[in-house]
Amino acid sequence: MLIKRVLRTYPLFLLFFLVTASSRADVLQVYDFEDPDLHATQWSAVTVPQGDNALTANGIAETAVIPSGYDLGSIQGDRIIRTWNRGLGNPAVVIGDGPTGGIRTAPFTLAANATFDYLIGGGNHAWPVGGDPDAIPADVTVLNLEAEVGPGDWEVLFTATGPDANNLHAESWDASAHAGRTVRLAIYDTHVAGWGHIDVDNIVYSGDPIPEPSSILLLALGALSFTVLGWSRRKKRA
Repeated sequence: MLIKRVLRTYPLFLLFFLVTASSRADVLQVYDFEDPDLHATQWSAVTVPQGDNALTANGIAETAVIPSGYDLGSIQGDRIIRTWNRGLGNPAVVIGDGPTGGIRTAPFTLAANATFDYLIGGGNHAWPVGGDPDAIPADVTVLNLEAEVGPGDWEVLFTATGPDANNLHAESWDASAHAGRTVRLAIYDTHVAGWGHIDVDNIVYSGDPIPEPSSILLLALGALSFTVLGWSRRKKRA
């Protein structure tokens, strides 16, 4: 009965609240790679077809420090994912296109109206059509958004590669059609020859926030207050 009274008495108020809430998209996660320990930011190293992992050092995944004066264009901060110089730029480790590697985020549920904005550069070695992330192919330098199909079974929803240039440029994905699916981000470098590296920075994941219980309570209290106020005014007029 109360809900019917609220809807009948203040339909425009409720419509305004619902439209405002549904049209809002928040930044839900930023992967800026400024923390040298990728494990602390929900990334884990994965096995790739070739040899060592360019994104691990002593078992701890790390981000690359960009040397002073080295122009990669629009990088954010001091660190990025860059498989051309392994680890933290230690001169004792291999530097060049030979090292390979891969990292993935922990799985998460994709929000409604989800988008991903990111900076990418490096080698142009695209993910093959029909490529299976459960068996990472050779000769790729990519950033992927992958979705779970079944237990231990994943597919690629979106993929991006570099343009055979080191200057990072902005790209984006609209993943709104996949809301509610279990997904993960992945970066792979399995190409060992020319332009065999990938540069990624500042992945921004945005989407509709999950309503907090407090927000729902405030809506209910606000609607109840308006309803009681309306009843009081009608009684006074009577």
